[in-house]
Amino acid sequence: MVNRGFWFRCLGAGLLILLRVAAASVTASFDRGIVESGETVRFNVTLEGEQPTEVPKLPSLPLVQAIQYLGPRQMTQIINGVSSFQVVFQFQLQTRGQGELTMPSLAVTTRGGAFQTPSVSCRITPKEAKGQGVSLKLVTPRDECYVGETLPYDLQLYSSVNLNQIAPPKMSFDGFVTGQEVPPSNTQTIRDGQAYIVLSYRQTATPTKEGLLSLGPATQEYVLEVNRGRRPRSLIDDFFGGGAELERRTAEAPARQIQVKPLPVEGRPAGFSGAIGRFSVRTSVSRTNVAAGEAITVKWSVYGRGSFNSVQSPQLSLSDGLKTYPGTNGFTSEDSLGLAGTKTFESMVILESPSIKALTFEPYSFFDPDTGRYSTVTPRPIAVSVRPESGTSAPTPTPPAVSVAPTSRFPDRREELMSLSLRGGRRVPAELPWARQPLWLILAVLPLLGLGSLEGWRRWREIQQRRLQPTQASRMREAIRSQQAAMRVAAQGGRSEEFFAALDALLRVRCALILGLPSGDAITAQVIDEALVPKGLKAESAETLRGLFAAVDAAKFSPAAESAELTQLRAQADATLEALQAFEGGIR
Repeated sequence: MVNRGFWFRCLGAGLLILLRVAAASVTASFDRGIVESGETVRFNVTLEGEQPTEVPKLPSLPLVQAIQYLGPRQMTQIINGVSSFQVVFQFQLQTRGQGELTMPSLAVTTRGGAFQTPSVSCRITPKEAKGQGVSLKLVTPRDECYVGETLPYDLQLYSSVNLNQIAPPKMSFDGFVTGQEVPPSNTQTIRDGQAYIVLSYRQTATPTKEGLLSLGPATQEYVLEVNRGRRPRSLIDDFFGGGAELERRTAEAPARQIQVKPLPVEGRPAGFSGAIGRFSVRTSVSRTNVAAGEAITVKWSVYGRGSFNSVQSPQLSLSDGLKTYPGTNGFTSEDSLGLAGTKTFESMVILESPSIKALTFEPYSFFDPDTGRYSTVTPRPIAVSVRPESGTSAPTPTPPAVSVAPTSRFPDRREELMSLSLRGGRRVPAELPWARQPLWLILAVLPLLGLGSLEGWRRWREIQQRRLQPTQASRMREAIRSQQAAMRVAAQGGRSEEFFAALDALLRVRCALILGLPSGDAITAQVIDEALVPKGLKAESAETLRGLFAAVDAAKFSPAAESAELTQLRAQADATLEALQAFEGGIR
């Protein structure tokens, strides 16, 4: 007899594999929507739920002078017992020229198959003068638009120094209606050889009148550390504070003059309802075969890019025998600003006449601000079949009367005898149901066997990988001892670059060993608050570890340090490593 439990387990394993593949996703994004020519911009490809097999390859683009791969960033989360894995491939692009920088769809290969990223773009604007230190800049993709057109803009705070506190920006608007707010993004860029931290606020503004309108000005307050003492700040002051005063300052961005033009009257279609952008229309109905008087649901999907607040519902061509009633509508955004997506409209339609053979739709018109022209799309008709109502159908002929035999005193066994048939002069059971046929059982079992084998092969690979972990952990511990020795030698010789390189590798490998990661390539200071502190790392050890990571980051810009400072940092690093080793033994 077939063991049903085994097949259920195989089926469950197959469903888990299918769910894992279905949960995988890949996205692509630029860290800023508007970038000045000559600056660098970050491009990220994010893969969730799957293990990649290779790094995605970026094509050559006219507005990109150079491409640098910065490496992957990996993150594993466990929420309510469910683990999720994410890999972010980080690229840095050196821009040039001006125009729309579009990254086409990229292929991302994984163990579970290949995925395609969506096409994304950012705007490259002409280079403008920028002061040193801290500056605020208001950028727009262009300085002219039409009434009712949604215009994206970026308010970007550039800083080449460390800021203590940053207040939300303040901005004035003249004849504009602002859109939804997007959380600010924090990124880095290189401009004329100088590294900047960029805090970008992305939003949209829609003009409500024509003429020359002012977008801005904008201001933003921040607190700057100012060293007013005679003694120069040391490396220890940069790590743990001291030797500086806090001064509140304000960055200002001048207003941008936007020339707002009215929608042209020439060429405006008669059915234009005010949609501004570039759209397409897709229609569908819930049923195509109905009885007269029944209702169906007609759905319009307007998708593309533009000002979706101005998009109105398409219309059905009315005719005799049609009754329409308004329904619901919704919007699904494909970007953070709501400039790309799909807006849906539903309407209930009653078909009253069998003479209706198709549903036709009115042409849908919109204004494309990129070309400055009106465009019209006409959805295709949908064929329908309307049957006459049941009350008006032809009368059904009455069957002739049949005489009824008198009731027998014996029980009626005819239904039981219907399951039997005569073969060769003897009664035998009828054919088995198709669900119990041997051929069908074989066809049903084969996929389950394949899924069970696939799940067994996956678990075997996991077991083999677990067996290699002790060897990998021992190699990481050997690397820790080697980097400690190199750090001591560099501190005694006053070689700061070698010291900080050894300290950087030492901290990354130590944290990766605690978190069970194969290497320290993806380790940053963020793991302290995201992973180590939740696991129970003491606040004192966490604060010292943050200072060491900050020392490594600061050394990238000013690696020179005295031998005494290096010796002090080495003592702090040794004490922190002992605390981390004790912490690792406690959590294991």
